[in-house]
Order: sequence, then structure tokens, then C-alpha cells
Amino acid sequence: MIIIKKILMYSFKLIDIVIQGVTFISALVLLLVFNAVGYFFWIKVGLIVWILVSIVFNFLLSKSVSSLRRYSALIVFLLFLIFTISYILDVSIPRLNFYFKPLSTLIIIFYLFLSFFELNKLKSKGEVDLDF
Repeated sequence: MIIIKKILMYSFKLIDIVIQGVTFISALVLLLVFNAVGYFFWIKVGLIVWILVSIVFNFLLSKSVSSLRRYSALIVFLLFLIFTISYILDVSIPRLNFYFKPLSTLIIIFYLFLSFFELNKLKSKGEVDLDF
């Protein structure tokens, strides 16, 4: 059971990195080559939602969660709560976007590096070996 959980966690982290990386690179290509600002915005929104789902899955699947992941999850959920409360209190959408655009990019890049770091740490410990 423990080995299955470790392989499941490794597989999820690998899929998580692929989804984040490919989606973010695709969004950057759309932005830089085609100047598709709207697509870039909505892809970032989708990635932020994926990051929230990924945080929940990491807490459910992982046997021990690193302190860096705990702090990053706390910060992301706190920012999500602030944006939600601000939206409920009728803060204008352009004002929210003014803060969302740079913060979302920073969160996406930071979370991608955090995922890479944790995957490498999991592989370096030798907990998961998927050589067939």
C-alpha cells in the first residue's frame, strides 16, 4: 500500500509539472508571438485554479509535506481569500486585475519551481524507482 502511494505521488508530481510547464510555455508563446493577451490571462486563471487543486492533492497524497509547501499553500489560499472577499465587496475588476496579473505570474513560476524541487527531492531519496 505504501509503495502504491509513493508511485501515485510521484506520478501526480510528474503530471503536475508537465501540465504546469506546457500550459505556461504555451501561454507565453501565445502572448509573445501572437500578442494574445486575453488568452494569456485566461490560461493564467486556469493555471491558478490547477495550482489550488494541486495543493489539495499534494496534502492528501503526501505522507509528509515540506514546510516550504505549507507556507506556499498558506500564502496562495490567503491571496485567494483576499481576492474573493474583495470581489464580494464590489472592488472593481480592473483594480483586482492590476494586482492579479503580476501576482499570478509570480505564483505560477514559484509553484513550478517548487514542484521541480520536490520531484527531484523525491527521486534523490530513492523512494521511487520506475525503471522497468
